[in-house]
Amino acid sequence: MPDNDFKEWKFTIDKDVNEDVDNMARAIINYGLPYLEKLSNMDQVIHGLVASQYSYIGEAKDYILPVLYYLHGNSEQALKTVEESIKKRSKDINIDEYRVMQAIYGEDAIQIPSNKALDSYMPFVEKFKQLLKQKK
Repeated sequence: MPDNDFKEWKFTIDKDVNEDVDNMARAIINYGLPYLEKLSNMDQVIHGLVASQYSYIGEAKDYILPVLYYLHGNSEQALKTVEESIKKRSKDINIDEYRVMQAIYGEDAIQIPSNKALDSYMPFVEKFKQLLKQKK
């Protein structure tokens, strides 16, 4: 939509709906159908994900993009994308710094915080890598 926002049309029994229906149909023709066409092409979807054009997807991109690469016959890029996501999620906590501090102050004094983003992603990674191995 031109405002890059949600548009709501309200219909009531006591109001003539012709103008709203015309506006809705124009919006679907002008914005909905081109978007649908764009999303019907896997190359364009992959490009959009890589270029972060779909901001509403968020971190789901780390799951969707490798699967799309795999389905598009590019297992090597799928695996590379998974590895990049692991690195990105691993940067949240510098484990080496915590280990140095543990060596200085003791393991009881310094606890390495859990990395929930990485921990939640790893089951997907393991299953995805198994899938790639099975299909070779």
